[in-house]
Amino acid sequence: MYFSSVLTGLALCLLLPLASLAQEAEPIRIAVTNTDISEYGYRDKKQRSGLLREAFNRTAERLQTFGSVIVRSFATDDRYLVIDRSSITELDAERERQRSIDYIDGYTVDQGRLEGVSYILQPAYKVIDNSLNVRVLDVATNQVTCEASARAKDPKRIQTEEVQQLFSTVIAELNQKCFARTFPVVRITDRKKDKVREVLTAMGRAANLTEESEVGFFTTEQLEVDGRTMQRENRIASGKVEKVEDDNFSLVRISDGHAVLGTAIDAGTRVYVKIEKL
Repeated sequence: MYFSSVLTGLALCLLLPLASLAQEAEPIRIAVTNTDISEYGYRDKKQRSGLLREAFNRTAERLQTFGSVIVRSFATDDRYLVIDRSSITELDAERERQRSIDYIDGYTVDQGRLEGVSYILQPAYKVIDNSLNVRVLDVATNQVTCEASARAKDPKRIQTEEVQQLFSTVIAELNQKCFARTFPVVRITDRKKDKVREVLTAMGRAANLTEESEVGFFTTEQLEVDGRTMQRENRIASGKVEKVEDDNFSLVRISDGHAVLGTAIDAGTRVYVKIEKL
């Protein structure tokens, strides 16, 4: 694995109940490595000339920004604390001297412990299936607890124009699979009688949203089962992002569940949003 000298930041989870992780009182301390693209272009070395070389370089430059994109998506969320790890300068040289994944992982985790980081996110390009992949390392156990990935359409190369979609797909999987990340509903912005037609939500460009993003609306309830209190999640509505206002807020047009959503919000029930498709 390739580990850059700059570790910026992000959050990671799993091995814990997903919902409880995002609800901890203290923010989750996270870090993310720069994107490892050392495997990028292995199959196309002989073809990289002229226009192909320019396209290759443009795509490589875009892929290298993925770490920063992930950081940006979490930096405005106070449930997570992004740790600036730029003081670690020896990882680049160590990567060249030691290609062992186990060695590098152990080395990185040790550095993470010194900084009080709970999870380290490692984005990378994988040539075997032409995909963008993110591994989540639990600093406490030095184990990979979650992975998210997205494959390019072409089995041999990534087109520059599809890089953003790959970013969005991986981040969506991180939100759902690794973080159980949710966003609150701020207020109703359009309704007709008891039916909600539009709401303002506390998620925006920082969450990598677009006007095509699809979301679900949820509530939770506590159930007693065999003497145990268990939390059940209820999906009550769905919608599509109509307008991304800024880094933190978006307007969502409701697709179904209009009346149920209105009843829940009017009753003061906690309603939260999950990104289901970017």
